[in-house]
Parts: sequence; C-alpha cells; structure tokens
Amino acid sequence: QELAQARDRFNAGVAGNADVVNASLALTASRTLVNDAETAYQLARVALARATGSVTTLR
Repeated sequence: QELAQARDRFNAGVAGNADVVNASLALTASRTLVNDAETAYQLARVALARATGSVTTLR
C-alpha cells in the first residue's frame, strides 16, 4: 500500500523518485522478513518432528 501511495504521489508530481525507491526497498525488506520467518517456522517444525520421532508424518 505504501508503494502504491508513493507511486501515486510521484505520478502527481508531489514526490520524487527516491520516495518510490525507498517504498520499494521497504516492501522488499518486509517480504524478506516474512520469508525468513516462514523458513524459521518450517525448520522448527522439522526439529520438533525429529525430536518427537514423527518425521514421516510431517506435512
């Protein structure tokens, strides 16, 4: 949403390209954090499955 707003402001001439770039970088950073969290979650599930001996039932 912030990226769309930055683009709208840029297209309206009230913001510079740097605002769009910064919003894009923030979005990319947020997506990276989400991916990192998902990876950590899946690794924790595997570790738990191994610890409880239920690796074959992991889904």
